[in-house]
Amino acid sequence: MKKLSFFFGIIFSKNRNRSNQAKFNVLAGFFLKGSNVLVSLFLVRIAINYLDTEKYGIWLTLSSILTWFTFFDVGLGNGLRNKFAQAVANGNIEKAKVYLSTTYAILIIVASIMVIFTLLFNRYIDFSELYNVSASLHFELRKLTSIVIILFSFRFFLQLISVVVFALQKSAVSNLFDFASNITIVILLLIITRITDGSLIYLGLIMGLSPIIVFTIASIILYSNNLRKYRPSIKYIRFRYSKDLITLGANFFLIQIAALILFASSNFIIAQLSSQQDVTKFNVVYKYFSVQLIIFSLILGPYWSAFTESFHKRDFAWIKNVMNKLKRIWLFMAMLTFIMILSANTIYKYWIGRDLEIPFTLNILMGIYIVIITWNQLFVNFINAVGKLQLQLYHSIFIICINIPLSIFFFKNLHLGLSGIVLSNILCQGIALIWTPLQYRLLITNSASGLWNK
Repeated sequence: MKKLSFFFGIIFSKNRNRSNQAKFNVLAGFFLKGSNVLVSLFLVRIAINYLDTEKYGIWLTLSSILTWFTFFDVGLGNGLRNKFAQAVANGNIEKAKVYLSTTYAILIIVASIMVIFTLLFNRYIDFSELYNVSASLHFELRKLTSIVIILFSFRFFLQLISVVVFALQKSAVSNLFDFASNITIVILLLIITRITDGSLIYLGLIMGLSPIIVFTIASIILYSNNLRKYRPSIKYIRFRYSKDLITLGANFFLIQIAALILFASSNFIIAQLSSQQDVTKFNVVYKYFSVQLIIFSLILGPYWSAFTESFHKRDFAWIKNVMNKLKRIWLFMAMLTFIMILSANTIYKYWIGRDLEIPFTLNILMGIYIVIITWNQLFVNFINAVGKLQLQLYHSIFIICINIPLSIFFFKNLHLGLSGIVLSNILCQGIALIWTPLQYRLLITNSASGLWNK
């Protein structure tokens, strides 16, 4: 514990300006996130070999269900991130504690409701039909789903420590949490592969418990030392402040729902129209190309709260300088995507250890999708940081309405298969190529009005 406290003390050093702090987080994040990506890729291979292609597809489908549950915070995490950062920037520590304590209280209540509903209603769900698998797996899947959702409920509020460190422009600490969780999962999974046959129950327990352990230890250490002045307390719970959090959070919530529908629903569509084997193929391709997305998110992450601070202090010159540098990084990464497309099938063979027969067209479309996503993300990161979400919200509602029927049409009616799913995602995100850079330009020149400034 003392060594961890010392390590956190280095990261929470105040002897850095905004730019240097962001650079430190990016460099530290690259090491931690890069290591985390390697561990995650290794984890995929272990999990597939421990189970099999079909059972791993079931696990991915369940993971998609859990992704839905992550949005039960109604955007409170991102709402807290902006409000907490503003309060700290203004030197209002008490208000920051009120926002934090109130968010913990709300999410603990939501998590309790999730547990109660799971225990009461899981017996009425036909899990074999939900996952489109043999009826003989029904009881195992019922137990698995209940265990994972209950464990996830604890993680639901414990992971707020990540939001706090992000708001304080210490994203390297959050990356450390993810790395520690995955290392714990790999170690435990390697142990059970030697003493058990492929069991979804054991995999669910390991995947659920590992982040809980990490977040609990991190919360105890940080709130006792580096974050002591922000430590949540019952006496600082003010539910009247929840309106500020929920108003901003509701917009984030709908935007997150759209992102969820754009990808997470793809697993359900594939599972229902094809097979769990195709779910695995789709996710292998996505995980491969999402390395680009992970790296770019890692670079952008430290700038969210920095943008919040600088925008409220009207430091537009700093924002423009940073954005120009980020555009050059995006261009370099877009060119690397072309190399990833050409080498994709070779990489899959050595990575997974088996031939999954993935169409080359799917690789091309997924590469294009990631390039579009990262370009939009470049501007959306700034837009989110300053809380001007109305236009993004309307775009998200459009995605919610069109993505699923469009995906089904391409997959089933045009017989495009997995490529049709990605093509639908490309079309939905392609619209944002126009409005995201325009809104950024209007905001940064202080000429945004109407919908562009809401």
